[in-house]
Amino acid sequence: MKDSRGRFMAAGGGLLQHLGVKGEEDLLSSTDFAFFPPHLAHAMRMDDLRVMQTRQPMVDRLELLHSNRGTKRWHLTTKLPLIGPDGTPMGIMGVVRPCNDASDPAVPQQVRKAVAYIHDHFSESLSTAFMAKKVHASARHLNRLFHNAFGMGVQDFILRTRVAAVCQCLLCSNKPVADIAYEHGFYDQSAMSRYFRQYTGESPHTWRHRHRSAGSRPLPASGTAHCAQAAAKTLQDAFFAQLSSHLPLRQLLEHLPDMDYFTKDCSGRFTAIRSATVIRLGFRSEEEALGITDFDIHPAKVAEAIRNDDLHIMRTRQPMIDQLEELYTRPSVKGRFLTTKLPVTDRNEQVIGVMGFIRPAPGELLQVATRTPVELVVAHIRERHFEKLLISDLASIGKVSPRQLNRMFQESYRLSAQDFIIRTRVQAACADLVSTRNSLAEIACAHGFCDASTFTRQFKHHMGETPLIYRRRRTAG
Repeated sequence: MKDSRGRFMAAGGGLLQHLGVKGEEDLLSSTDFAFFPPHLAHAMRMDDLRVMQTRQPMVDRLELLHSNRGTKRWHLTTKLPLIGPDGTPMGIMGVVRPCNDASDPAVPQQVRKAVAYIHDHFSESLSTAFMAKKVHASARHLNRLFHNAFGMGVQDFILRTRVAAVCQCLLCSNKPVADIAYEHGFYDQSAMSRYFRQYTGESPHTWRHRHRSAGSRPLPASGTAHCAQAAAKTLQDAFFAQLSSHLPLRQLLEHLPDMDYFTKDCSGRFTAIRSATVIRLGFRSEEEALGITDFDIHPAKVAEAIRNDDLHIMRTRQPMIDQLEELYTRPSVKGRFLTTKLPVTDRNEQVIGVMGFIRPAPGELLQVATRTPVELVVAHIRERHFEKLLISDLASIGKVSPRQLNRMFQESYRLSAQDFIIRTRVQAACADLVSTRNSLAEIACAHGFCDASTFTRQFKHHMGETPLIYRRRRTAG
C-alpha cells in the first residue's frame, strides 16, 4: 500500500523478504526508487499515477522485477486506487504474486523471450513483426499474449519501456531532450514528447524540472534510525486514519484470481462472499447468499468440521494458516484447498466472527498423474481459452471419447464442455473490461470470440448483463 507520493504505507512479509528488508518499519515512507533500478522504479511510478488518475484497476500485470540485490523474478501485479473520504485519490493498494515456475502458463516462454529482448534492445527499431519472428510466433498471436500478460500490445510495451528509461536519463543527465529522444529509439523530440505525455501526464521538460526540484528522500543516519522509524509509523497511522471504510480491501480481494474470501458471524452465517464465489455456488448476487452457512454448501460431515474450526479460532483468538482441506466448490465437485482464517473483533475487542480466504492447493499437491480427465481438460482450457478449441481434441487430452467428456463435464459443472469453454472466456474477458479501455471487438478477439456480437450475446447469457453495463457498473465512481 502506498500514498499518493509513492511512499510505502504497508507491505506483506513476502515483499519485505524480496526487498531484503527486515521489518515493515524499515520500509515505511520509502519508495520504489530505494529498492529497484531507476528505470523499473519509474515504470512502477507511472503505473501508480495512471491507476490514481484513471481510477481504474490494473489487474495481473506481468512484470520482470529486478531488485537492488541482483535478483530477477517474474511477478503478477494487481493495483487499485485508494479513494479518500473527500472523493480524491489518496494512494494505491495492491498485491504482487511471484511466478516461480518457468513453465507457468501465466508467463508464456514467448513472452519471456520477447520481454528480455526488449529490455536489452529498446533503443533499436523494434516492430511487432520483427519481435514475433524473434520468438517464432505470428504478430497477431504475440500481440494477444502481450495483451493477456500486460494489458497492452507489443508496441505499447516497447514505448512504455523507452519512456521509463527516458525518465532515468532526464533525472541523471543534462543532455538535451532531442538527444535523449534519439538515444532511446524515438524518431524525434516531438514523437518522444507526445508518448512521454501519454504515459506520465506531462512534458519531458516539466517532468525533469519537477523531479529535480523535489529531490530524493535521504536515508537516515544510523543514529537517527529509531526516530525515522517512529516518524514513518506516525505517517502510516495518519494514512490509515483517512480510509473511510473496508471497501478498498474488498475491491482488491475481488481482483485476486483463484482466491475466495469470506466473513462469517458468530453463528457461522456468511456476511461477505467474493462475487465470483457467489456465481460458482449458483447464486445470482451476494445478497442471495448472505445468511447461508457451510451446511448449505457442503455435506454435513465437512460442514461440521469447518464449523468446529471456526469455533476454535473464535475461542482461542489464534489464526489458522494454510490448512489443507477437501472442500466442495459446488454440489458433488470436490477439490483440495489451503484455508486461512482469523478471528474478527469489534471496537471493544470482542470476537464477532471469522474472516479468511481459500485458495487452490499448490500444484505439487495435485500431480498431473492423479488428475482426472476433466481436470486435465480444464487446465488446458484455462491456459488456451483464447484459441480455437475442438471437443474432439479436448477428448484426446483426457483420453476419453467426446461423448464421455461431455457427460463428465455435466456431472462436474452442470455444463457441456463447449459451455465451459465459453464461460471461461467470459470470465477472462471480465478482467479486461474492468482494467482496460479496449473496445468490445478487441476484447472479443483476445478471448476467442469471433466478433463483438457473439461476445455480447454469450456474456449476457453467463453474467446476466451486457459487457458495457458490466464495465460501467464495475468502474463507476
